[in-house]
Amino acid sequence: MAAIVFTESARQLAQQLIEDMPEFDGPSVSIVAVVWSNGARDNRRGRDGKAIWEVTEAPGWKSVVAPWAETEEVPLAQNTFLLHGLTVFADPKAKSAAGTLVVDAAQGKLFVEHQAA
Repeated sequence: MAAIVFTESARQLAQQLIEDMPEFDGPSVSIVAVVWSNGARDNRRGRDGKAIWEVTEAPGWKSVVAPWAETEEVPLAQNTFLLHGLTVFADPKAKSAAGTLVVDAAQGKLFVEHQAA
């Protein structure tokens, strides 16, 4: 499994995002998710009617702060771990990834750099 580390600036930003998160209905826990995204594409029609595809989000590792609603089917303890005082969810793809996933912060957002082994 890829190691996951947070820079100090990422840890501070994640903590601030958690503190600023609005209350949700029902029980939930704020987590920091480190996940793989296949990216996103969108299409529109050109003047000639042909589809024009645009990449709106590049594929890669992402990190977001989100609420986790625990259920019997998806228990918190089996799907998260504590790191730097944060409850972290790691995408199952991290188990097959080599190297290190470094969560950092810039311009008020979290991002992930995958450093190969």
